[in-house]
Amino acid sequence: MKKILPVIFILILFNCRVEADLPGLTVSESGRYLMTTEGQPFFMVGRQINYTWGNFWQLFEQNKSTEVEGYLAGLSGKGINTLRMFCEDLYPGHDYYMESDVKTGALNVQAENFLKKIIELGDRYGIYFILSPWDTMYMGDGGAWYDRWPSNPYYTNGIIDSPADFYRTDNPNGLNDLQKNRLSSLLKLIGSHRNVIIELINEVDGRWQMPYIFTNEYGAPWRATWFPQVVQPWLEMMRDHVRNSGFSGLLAFSTSVEFPSLTEEHDFLFRLPGFDLFLYHPYYLDQSACINWPCNLLQDWPDYAVFCRHGVRCTGDPGKCGQGLNGCAGEHTVIQPARDMRDAARFAHMFGNRPYISGEDGPLFRSSYSSDFSKNDDIETFCNQQWANVAAGAASSGIRHPQGVLGENDSLLWPEMDDIQGTIAHFFITGSLIDLNTFEAMPIDDYITVSNNNNSVVKMGVKDEQNESAIIFLLVDKGIIPDGQLGGTDISIAGLTPAKTYRVEQWETAGFHTSPNRISDITTGPDGSLTFFHDLETSAVFKITTRQPDRSAASEITSSLDIGATIHTEEKGPISAFWQEGGRSTTDRGDVVVWGHLYAPPEEVSWGDADNPDAFVKIWFDVSGRIDVNFFHVSVPDLNVASAYNSDNIWTAAGDIRMDDRYSRHEYHGSIPFITNSAGAGIRNEDGYDIDDTLAIKAVFYPNTPESFVAAWREGGRATTNRGDKVIWGFFYADPIDRDWGNPENPDVFVKIWYDISGRVDVNYFHVSVPDIAVKSTFSGTDATDTVTMEERYIRHEFTL
Repeated sequence: MKKILPVIFILILFNCRVEADLPGLTVSESGRYLMTTEGQPFFMVGRQINYTWGNFWQLFEQNKSTEVEGYLAGLSGKGINTLRMFCEDLYPGHDYYMESDVKTGALNVQAENFLKKIIELGDRYGIYFILSPWDTMYMGDGGAWYDRWPSNPYYTNGIIDSPADFYRTDNPNGLNDLQKNRLSSLLKLIGSHRNVIIELINEVDGRWQMPYIFTNEYGAPWRATWFPQVVQPWLEMMRDHVRNSGFSGLLAFSTSVEFPSLTEEHDFLFRLPGFDLFLYHPYYLDQSACINWPCNLLQDWPDYAVFCRHGVRCTGDPGKCGQGLNGCAGEHTVIQPARDMRDAARFAHMFGNRPYISGEDGPLFRSSYSSDFSKNDDIETFCNQQWANVAAGAASSGIRHPQGVLGENDSLLWPEMDDIQGTIAHFFITGSLIDLNTFEAMPIDDYITVSNNNNSVVKMGVKDEQNESAIIFLLVDKGIIPDGQLGGTDISIAGLTPAKTYRVEQWETAGFHTSPNRISDITTGPDGSLTFFHDLETSAVFKITTRQPDRSAASEITSSLDIGATIHTEEKGPISAFWQEGGRSTTDRGDVVVWGHLYAPPEEVSWGDADNPDAFVKIWFDVSGRIDVNFFHVSVPDLNVASAYNSDNIWTAAGDIRMDDRYSRHEYHGSIPFITNSAGAGIRNEDGYDIDDTLAIKAVFYPNTPESFVAAWREGGRATTNRGDKVIWGFFYADPIDRDWGNPENPDVFVKIWYDISGRVDVNYFHVSVPDIAVKSTFSGTDATDTVTMEERYIRHEFTL
């Protein structure tokens, strides 16, 4: 079938020019990740850019876009989907402010043209942007090379005298009006484009503020009041201006040097209402500070103690850590940064439920590491940091700030780093799906073991609460095994679902790879442990999922929507379910409904039959643009149900339905499809419906209210399994004479009746739509009555022959 490439990661495989018309981004259901406003998972893979880096200067200074378009197409072709930049560039020697006249609000023409064009090009080539109107890096007035307050337009125009006044909210000399003007100008440049995240200010806690907190001692009481009482009101004022101006995209601010936070700052940093993301910049600024500095300041950061279990400690005087990298026992220069990436993500998740993004990371400058730190070390460090973010449950692999690294490559990442990020992008957009919309990213580091030299491997991982998916990153500690060659080992992950088949994809961490290196289907033991063999060299990452249906075996519902399912049988393990469409129709107001069921192939299992549903399905295309794909578990085996919207190469939502969790809903947003209505028919009888000589069923909408009315019945089919069980299925619906939304092609309660060869009779009801519906079964004169609702969708009436 013909489809567009997925908008979650636009894959421009041949660097061709594609109009993307990107959807917006929002926070996923789990609160840990991002998703598009159309409902597809989105994992952020990107880096920092600037007006003058690489070939961007040609667009900035000459308004030429050819080279920039080639660069963007190349990134997008690998799956890299995000760029972060400031709206001003004040690096020494640069005076590229957003305005040419801050008092009038007149924009710098070069900045205006660049921002407008780059946003447009991003939309064309599948690139999102994180844009920050202010960069506090250059607001200091202490005399350092980066302290550029004396040339700041808020100072030179006599608006405020000190950097400390920047966060005032009493509008001194019109300061707040001018700040709002800048935001309004940015919003105007964004226009109708939805590919922009606004980062209100870069590093809200920049070091320049230390003199205004009266002391720069960690844990100082003045610091505990400065940010919540001075900075927070300013953020709230600017947030309200942006929201009241109509911006509905993601909003954030970033923090840097003062992490981890004091207890008094937790609400400010992690839970301030109206902000969607937590952006932190975990740099390694100075080797004399010792990489794992928080672990040496536990008297000030007691909350951080949980992350200091790995035993890395500086030798000599731990209060100074003046020995450089060689003074930190048990670490390696390219290993410890990965631990620190993981720890930052875990700390953020401890105090908030927002997507965490390493919005800048490093090393930033050549001096960040010792003199023998090479380009290869830089690439390996980058690789480890990126994958550590993935395996820690971050919403992004990290936004690397490449300026000044080794003084080469014109402030762009090395091509080898592009390759690593391309692999990370494909990790999420090919193969089995990690459904980020519902993935809670629970840490499982302590549940991972390797049989060979376990203590020499840094183990990181996360999983979801239902044990359907997990991500594992293993990194050989070169401080223990210098060449990183661990060799063959058994890898075990405990705590998964017992006796269940999982698919294990092993991905290479370095280089550019569009598919896993190895795929295995492995069944857990009775204790829920998953064990497999791997020859571990330096590092490896594993994607572990409940066995999902093959994407190539999907059933097409519309040109944009596919569904599929895997049934986990006792007899044969995972098997692919078949789809049986029942019908489709259009309501009077224009909604479209498609319904049917999934069943086990009779050639695979003795109970398989086209008239023995294992999962009912109802798909609702609402006139508002919302698309609901509803799955209802019917029989005993677990099923993994999946759907794909505007995606040919991977499912965009997947999850298990089972006896203790029978309902799954995948939500998307898009247009109403054109369909040909089917012409099914049922019957309406006030007294109910005789199924056979011994069983009758009945349903009533809105029971015990003046609005109540009897449901109509449509039988779907009957079958007898190979072993002699009998099954009858169908559904209740609202007759059009009772409600204008009623239709014999619009199920409201699915029904499956099972006559087991043992003599047991199960009458199963599955609530589908909004109203409460009373259901009644009468078997040989015995009545059973219940009500199915949105909160309690499944009811079973059991009888005996």
